[in-house]
Amino acid sequence: MFSAISPYDLASGSPGAFAALALSHRVVTLLPAPLEGTSPAEIRSAIDRSPLFHDLMESWRWTQPLWHSGLLASTHAGHHPFDDARAVSELIAASPDPALATLRPFMHASTFRETGAYLDALCRDLLRPGAGADPAALIPVSAAMDRFAARCGLVVFKAASPSSSGRLERRIADRDAPPICRFSLPVLQLRSGDAILAMRDAIASELDALSNALDTILSDARAGNSLSPSSVSASLDSVLDRFQRSFHAALPGVLDSAHAKDFLPSARRTGTPVATLSLTASLAPADALLQAAARAARQLRPRPDREFPSPRAAQSPDSAAEMSFPRVLTLIAKQLPWDQPAHDRELPRTRLTK
Repeated sequence: MFSAISPYDLASGSPGAFAALALSHRVVTLLPAPLEGTSPAEIRSAIDRSPLFHDLMESWRWTQPLWHSGLLASTHAGHHPFDDARAVSELIAASPDPALATLRPFMHASTFRETGAYLDALCRDLLRPGAGADPAALIPVSAAMDRFAARCGLVVFKAASPSSSGRLERRIADRDAPPICRFSLPVLQLRSGDAILAMRDAIASELDALSNALDTILSDARAGNSLSPSSVSASLDSVLDRFQRSFHAALPGVLDSAHAKDFLPSARRTGTPVATLSLTASLAPADALLQAAARAARQLRPRPDREFPSPRAAQSPDSAAEMSFPRVLTLIAKQLPWDQPAHDRELPRTRLTK
């Protein structure tokens, strides 16, 4: 199973991010980088222009083994999610759709056009998960991951957001189609790329069986095939049971390993290093997040110091078309109440300020 996650989920260590890293063969996310390229000279130049970029790379150091192993990636089949983020930004800027026009005052025209503005806006948000995200970065990037996954045939993993816009997005997603399936499973919730890879290696056979069974169910749903609860249960129950047994058998060895020891103190401060997640799979409109954000924006008056090009502004061919993509497969992950620490961090809430 190939999946996509928002960099906001990765930065916050959300249930959606850890579920994707536990179940997927490869996980694609938007990796902040200079718009000019990623040569050493271009990276150094970007750090000079945006010290926040350097700070973010340091805070993501724990993910290095995941990138090196290929579990995390920034592209899929030559496609880059940044192109979708810029297309969504241009769509908001130029669309005659009144709903999207309500988002225009909350955007910054330079965010996805200038390296300095782009890296500053996105890295600042990613360095402060839960502190209130800037909609000029959060909305295009989050919507882009749905758009990217829809056109590339990937599954989007997300965390269940407690915000009003998050609840609205889920209602929009469920409006036309019921959930495909629901299940729960344990995942390692440590900011240690080595520990995550060690667990995957320890339960490789059971992981492959579960991932392949889930991929088959989701592919059938995408193709419009009828899925009965009994057939889904028959496909998942036995592989889920084997996965859970193998996970708990391997857990002591993984937690005692050098990979995990350095990360356990911080994990104990923020909650258990293992979480039981409830996951709900569904087929959602690729623009559900944009619809939810637009409805939330209509309730607020934008700040007067924000401007964006008029609908007549130039746009790329990609952004000229509305989000005319097939529905996107989505897996919403929620930590079960008995595993949820009272002070656990939430996903960033969109800061649509007056």
